[in-house]
Amino acid sequence: MKKTILILILSLSLIMGFSLAALTAPVTLYWNLGASPPTLDPALGTDTTSILVIEQLFLGLTDFDDETMAVVPELATSWEVSEDGLVWAFHMRKDVKWTDGNPVTAHDIEYGVKRTCDPATASNYAYVLYIIKGAKEVNTGEITDLNHIGVKAIDDYTIQFALNHPAGYFPAIAGMWVTRPVPQWTIEKYGEKWTEPENIVTNGPYLLTKWAHEDEIILEKNPDYPEADKVQIERVHCAMVVEASTAMAMYEDGVLDSTNVPLDDIDRVKTDPVLSKELFIAPDLCTYYYGFNNTKPPMDNPLVRKAFSAAIDRQSLIDYVLKGEQIPATTFACPGIFGHVLPSEGIGIGFDPDAARKYLADAGYPEGKGLPEVTLMFNTSEGHRKIAQAIQAMWKENLGVEVNLTNQEWG
Repeated sequence: MKKTILILILSLSLIMGFSLAALTAPVTLYWNLGASPPTLDPALGTDTTSILVIEQLFLGLTDFDDETMAVVPELATSWEVSEDGLVWAFHMRKDVKWTDGNPVTAHDIEYGVKRTCDPATASNYAYVLYIIKGAKEVNTGEITDLNHIGVKAIDDYTIQFALNHPAGYFPAIAGMWVTRPVPQWTIEKYGEKWTEPENIVTNGPYLLTKWAHEDEIILEKNPDYPEADKVQIERVHCAMVVEASTAMAMYEDGVLDSTNVPLDDIDRVKTDPVLSKELFIAPDLCTYYYGFNNTKPPMDNPLVRKAFSAAIDRQSLIDYVLKGEQIPATTFACPGIFGHVLPSEGIGIGFDPDAARKYLADAGYPEGKGLPEVTLMFNTSEGHRKIAQAIQAMWKENLGVEVNLTNQEWG
């Protein structure tokens, strides 16, 4: 596998060579996930690592075109919407099977959606489906009957959704992991253990053949996948090395075929005659952001939240810390995502230290005086630590506020 170093361009929100002897061996990618995925259950995925693996195991009704980002069919062959925009019907292909030989049907999607919305599942992303009629009422416990949710298998290969209001973007939601078909019979038999390799039943381009938690995942090409001839990588060996510097050393030693470049190594890689030719910088539909706990002081005050956002110099963070051609973000949706708004349109909050200080003063904390203690938590990562330290310094300089940093194990 040709070696490649990757840097993924993140919108900031503060927002694979074989030797001749190996040519007959399966095409294998040695890749670092960066962490152990907390789950492989489509209803429970909330993090990029889990979702990345889930995407290889489970198909959705729709997908995004890799170049245009237009919504395209995956399990669905076509779809239509009623004149009032409230009812969507998706017609499914009939050649997709579960790895136990059962056909993938509309009933599996109906079950998957209802299971995501069932409060007993405890899906943190169930709210994404609140656009579906009855989903919110069921998920919040107001109504206990799952059949109240507006999803129904009209026949084996037609799934229908009833919405609360028209939404031209619904086909994109219909392809999300929380709407994926899942095998009811397997889940009911094995419970929480249904995603273990010895139990799991999937339908995507890859099979889960090994999951040694906190160590490695091995995915192998699914021979029964309808488009298996398009799957060029036959085996994916996923390491779970948290330290970016360790992963970089493994890449340089030929252990990994691809890795993200640690922030401390960006300048070295860009000037290295060999590594610079292997460096590949590409966009990623992702927004790096910090979330506020707005249920208690001081972040329950929107003026304080505005002050902390306006005090972050995103471009300096890119130029001096990240160095990967990221794009500053003043709104949550990044370029390529439906609803993205250019910063030049004046929407959102950009870097403005004077405005930041005024926001904080208007909130009753001039120069940060009297502001309750603020703690910024970040998950274990050399990169996340450097970003947090840089933003901590910006808040000190621009607001006069000393923020505590706390490392939180990820998962």
